[in-house]
Amino acid sequence: MKWRNFANMLICVSLAACMPKAAEPLAPAAATPAATAEGDSGAKEPENGQNAATPAGASGELPSAAEPGAEGGAADTATDAPKEPEKPKPDIYSPAHRAAQEQISSDPDKALAAYQAILREEPNSEAAMHNVALLLQNKGDFKGAERMLSTMISAYPKNEWARVTLVVLLREQNRLDEAERTIEDGLRALPDCLALLNQKAALYISMGRLDEGEKIALSILKKDEKDINAMLNLGKVYYKQKKYELASFAADQVINIDPKNAAAFNLQAFVRLQNERYPEALYALKEAVFLQPDNPALLLNSSTLLRTQGDAEKALENIKLAYSMRPDDPNIILELGNAYRFTGEYAKALEAYRKVQEKDPQNKEVIYNLGLLYFDNEVEDLTLIPKSNKAIEYLQKYLQIASPSAAERKVIDGYIEWAKKDIANEEKRLERMRKREERERRIKAEQEEEARKAAEAAKENGAEQSPAAEGAEEGENNSPAENADAPE
Repeated sequence: MKWRNFANMLICVSLAACMPKAAEPLAPAAATPAATAEGDSGAKEPENGQNAATPAGASGELPSAAEPGAEGGAADTATDAPKEPEKPKPDIYSPAHRAAQEQISSDPDKALAAYQAILREEPNSEAAMHNVALLLQNKGDFKGAERMLSTMISAYPKNEWARVTLVVLLREQNRLDEAERTIEDGLRALPDCLALLNQKAALYISMGRLDEGEKIALSILKKDEKDINAMLNLGKVYYKQKKYELASFAADQVINIDPKNAAAFNLQAFVRLQNERYPEALYALKEAVFLQPDNPALLLNSSTLLRTQGDAEKALENIKLAYSMRPDDPNIILELGNAYRFTGEYAKALEAYRKVQEKDPQNKEVIYNLGLLYFDNEVEDLTLIPKSNKAIEYLQKYLQIASPSAAERKVIDGYIEWAKKDIANEEKRLERMRKREERERRIKAEQEEEARKAAEAAKENGAEQSPAAEGAEEGENNSPAENADAPE
């Protein structure tokens, strides 16, 4: 990697809370919501540093970290299920349920198939619906998870976990208007549900409606001063308001209450990044990943920070793991391309970037990173001029669609000018080479012509000398000694 590539390093993490994981089968009479953690995994504006190696300052120093996403989660209180005595309650301790549960960690695909089979036998099994929805979501099948959650809500309108998880799912796909409607529908069914109120606060924060989000979080804390999700939402508000000391305090308070809260360590990492305490930020993210090693959002964050801190190999390892969990997530595929670029595997980087483009041709982050790939690295066996033209094409397209800040535009304009100078210098070099080769060909042709003429002259001279040589030979044959009469 050329030295100038280090000027492109940016903390391209999205502060996302921990994704819901497949939980123990839930008893239908009192479904306890799993510890949910949601995040903003949709593509963000590059000036916020989200999910891409966006332009850094000309000095090459690491710029500010990305703004945090939303980490709220489901409440940890049980919710009464609807009373439907006419429907038989499924036996969650049946052999089928137990067998499915045992496979959740070891073989999620088999567990999913097992729970789907249970649903065919027990269509109203709340436990099976719960785990099918989670397994589909963890697999990246958002549409399937959404259908299952909708079915679950229809069957059990007061299931708090299903409503919260559906909101998380919609937010992950950046379907914010639908998420807001789903929250309002849920609050009509469950007006005192703090988990949905936390989701509403987190949604408003992610939409930039900080005052509304802060107001909701504070109202929750008045009802429950130890509600860690409200604390996290308040911490995100402070982070976005650049009140980093208060944001750090909020994260610390959550960790004091729940030392295993990965979302709090994630928030703490971002605060430390803003204070340029990179080793401490990396430690916090490693702690978050340790607490939830199967969380693709945290793996994405840690990969990005590791990469920008110089540990590209470990970054690649983490993002590969995230990719194995979410192979269709464009943000994970984008970071996979970045990690490949930083480890010098340019063909694989290009392949990853193109996968993102197939899903979203106007993705600003991948367009920028493609520009950097062609600008800095050897790609597709292209010579300098076509490679530089590709870099200019992508960087100019990025400027057209991204509306970057003046500082970012200045950096990108510098890259473009650099690429143009590379082209001009290469054209001059090629012209000099062309002239030199032309001169060498002319000299060679002249030398060959002189040699030809010399050969022809030698041949002509040889032809003129041949009769004299023949006469001389005849004279030798008729020498006086031989032609004289012998003495009598």
